[in-house]
Amino acid sequence: MDMKVADVGEGNTVAFCSVLCTLRDFCTKAGGGQALVNAIQDFAEERGFSVVVGLTQKDDEGRKGITLTSRASTGKEKAIETRIRERLIGPPASIPKVFRENPLFDAQGLLEHGFELQIQDDLQPLEAFTLRGSTTRKTVMPLSVHAASAL
Repeated sequence: MDMKVADVGEGNTVAFCSVLCTLRDFCTKAGGGQALVNAIQDFAEERGFSVVVGLTQKDDEGRKGITLTSRASTGKEKAIETRIRERLIGPPASIPKVFRENPLFDAQGLLEHGFELQIQDDLQPLEAFTLRGSTTRKTVMPLSVHAASAL
């Protein structure tokens, strides 16, 4: 796992982890959605992260997976997680101007298509989605930090 950590203000941090397997394999290795939530929350608690974002490898359909897990199920941590999810689910027009001027957002098709998040209901209570396979942490991370810092 490759990880970058961002300070989003007021003592809150978000860890962005590149997971070297598909979303389904990640869940299977953990023992299912609930087991993965528990493991990520333990990891967040141990390291002091408010939220952990996992970005997985492409699956057979060419889509990557993303998980959003807050250390706590209520309070500021959950609000940060919710804000990140809302920003990623939003339409392309909701991408702030500062990112619309970033050529990487255009190259990944985000300005035209958005992230195209598709919820993976069968993995609940894990907040898991698939997204455009061209998406990288280089776009997910700054957009998420921007959203979380706006709280």
